[in-house]
Amino acid sequence: MAGLSVEAEAEIQYLEAMIARLEAGEEDPEDFRVYRLKNGIYGIRGRPEHHMIRIKLPVGRISLEGLRVLAEVAEQYTENRLAHVTTRQAVQLHHVHRRDVPKVLRAVNAVGLTTREACGHSIRAITCCPYAGVSPEAPFDVTPYAEATYRYFLRHPVGQNLPRKFKIAFEGCPTDHARTPIHDIGAVAAVEGGKRGFRLYVGGGLGAAPMSAELLEPFTPEEDLLPTMLAIIRLFDRYGNRKVLTQARLKFLVKKWGIAAFREAVREERRLVKLTASGEDLKAWAPPP
Repeated sequence: MAGLSVEAEAEIQYLEAMIARLEAGEEDPEDFRVYRLKNGIYGIRGRPEHHMIRIKLPVGRISLEGLRVLAEVAEQYTENRLAHVTTRQAVQLHHVHRRDVPKVLRAVNAVGLTTREACGHSIRAITCCPYAGVSPEAPFDVTPYAEATYRYFLRHPVGQNLPRKFKIAFEGCPTDHARTPIHDIGAVAAVEGGKRGFRLYVGGGLGAAPMSAELLEPFTPEEDLLPTMLAIIRLFDRYGNRKVLTQARLKFLVKKWGIAAFREAVREERRLVKLTASGEDLKAWAPPP
């Protein structure tokens, strides 16, 4: 088992305290709503004491122990004893009683899974091509890069209060199994002069106004991957539409500015990101061995 991190345990203890205060009539329901959403806990209409929990499978991978724990919590804590697998490499548990939510969170976090930022206006699950690491057609395995992105942005301050949700996908195969064109950032493996990197796409999404992501850069060197993603998210955080929720996704900002202007803004923001990088950032940005 991966073991429960100090951060996860602190968050779960805080949630337990909020639930106790809520049931005693001492907690603001809106404060509870904001906190639970940040931790992947949805409300259920007409059933205020029950919740849906979304569990992220980091880069779409799960261990045998993780599968066993998911089966156990679904069996023990959901009314229908079912776990719903989503289209973006997550699992949802429906109709979990509020008092049982902390038990579920402890169990799944202990095996390397997380509910943190699985909903709300945050950086959602980092998804990855299911054939990464085994496809003979991929120029290299994108999994380590997806994992580094997941670790870097989990609980990162920049992703805690975005204008709207933000989705990132990685693809290594010539066939796009990860559906990168419908993501806010799509990273596709590329090699230039023997050097690893990515074709980066931005501004994709479905919904009522579907848009296909536009090419940001034909080749972003691997060491520039995280700085570029951070630059994009910082621009989105700063300039995204916070007044009209239906026009708050990154795709609307890219459309408003145009891809050429957005590209130049990203390059300038990336320059600033690198100038202000901390030692921890520089360590995180190092290409996987």
